[in-house]
Amino acid sequence: RWTGLTSVTIPNSVKIIGNCAFKDCSGLKDLTFNAWNCTKCGNYVDPAFPSTIETLSIGEQVRNIPN
Repeated sequence: RWTGLTSVTIPNSVKIIGNCAFKDCSGLKDLTFNAWNCTKCGNYVDPAFPSTIETLSIGEQVRNIPN
């Protein structure tokens, strides 16, 4: 598991975040989501982010976050 990664900022240029992209990042606590044109972000069975997220910040331009 990747415990050293504690925060991630998804930039506005990101269009797709794959299934389980950050699955093994058990130290991930802070997520800033700025991808205003993202069309895929994991899925219900294989989410992109782990359940360890404590703080979620959503950028002002974001109008939609895929499943």
